[in-house]
Amino acid sequence: MNNVFNLKLKTDEAISLAPAAAPSPFLSIVTRTQGRRPHTLVELFTALAAQSDADFELLVLGHALADEALALVHGLIEDYLAWLRQRIRFIAVQDGTRTRPLNVGLAAARGAYVAVVDDDDMVFAHWIEHFRGLASRHPGRVLRGNTVAQIVDTVSVQAMPGLRAAAAPEPRYPKAFNFLQHLMENRSPPMTLAFPRRAIDLAGIRFDESLTTTEDWDFLMRCAAAIGVAD
Repeated sequence: MNNVFNLKLKTDEAISLAPAAAPSPFLSIVTRTQGRRPHTLVELFTALAAQSDADFELLVLGHALADEALALVHGLIEDYLAWLRQRIRFIAVQDGTRTRPLNVGLAAARGAYVAVVDDDDMVFAHWIEHFRGLASRHPGRVLRGNTVAQIVDTVSVQAMPGLRAAAAPEPRYPKAFNFLQHLMENRSPPMTLAFPRRAIDLAGIRFDESLTTTEDWDFLMRCAAAIGVAD
């Protein structure tokens, strides 16, 4: 194992496992993990490796990881494709609620846009390509795609945990963004959205760390009111 596992990490200390692919990628992807779902994190890495547009960086935010979980997450990163490892930065966050890693990720992001994808989410191969097309037509707005819900089971595959679809995908979410509808209920899961980093920096918008749930909905609605949403 890499000797980085033997280091005692300070709060919000970043470890660059490899140099970034580019100083300013199109998309910074912020992924929170507690190391409890390694098999779904591997699925996310696989989905990102398959992107038709590879102009991204992945910020893996390890939140309050014990030594064993820290070693596990680092091992997953180091075992992956070299070109993908070069796009990954691991940042340890030891304090705060579940919202704290999101603000740490925003502060560390270098991309023109920032997206939040949790370690149990999945994206299709044209996910970044879709955002880039929207950005070219609607620069400076929140970019929004569509999604479906997929119920899965965790199963054993050659003595290792894996995923298996348990039902057909369900189109639970509207294709178009409606601000009034979203005041009543969040209808845009985080992975459907990409936020223009410069615009939210100028507006001073950050995740509310006093929230332990719905922090993504609160952030979306404040961004939508300030800069608008492009579907």
